[in-house]
Amino acid sequence: MAIQPIDLQVLFSRLNQLGKEQADQRDSQIHTQVILNAEGVKRAQAEEHSVTGAPETEGGNVRQVKDENRRHQREKARGDGEKKEEENGDAGTPEVITESYLGKKINITG
Repeated sequence: MAIQPIDLQVLFSRLNQLGKEQADQRDSQIHTQVILNAEGVKRAQAEEHSVTGAPETEGGNVRQVKDENRRHQREKARGDGEKKEEENGDAGTPEVITESYLGKKINITG
């Protein structure tokens, strides 16, 4: 199929418009990438400056869970300690360890 002269006239008259449309299409892709990059930078900066909250538990209180874990660990330690005391024969007197250097000097220079 050959191009007729009338087709050339239409093509040449629309050449300027087609060139603008193609340039806009190329620029829109670049513009979209620039916008997405800018949003990514803003999101990263917001995450960098934001404070994340503690995860919610079923009870709604993280401290309660931590306290339960500590209590469970203490009970384990007491159970192990009681077994050792029974083996040693010391039933009523807990062993108190004090460090001689603790609490003697106070640093006020900061």
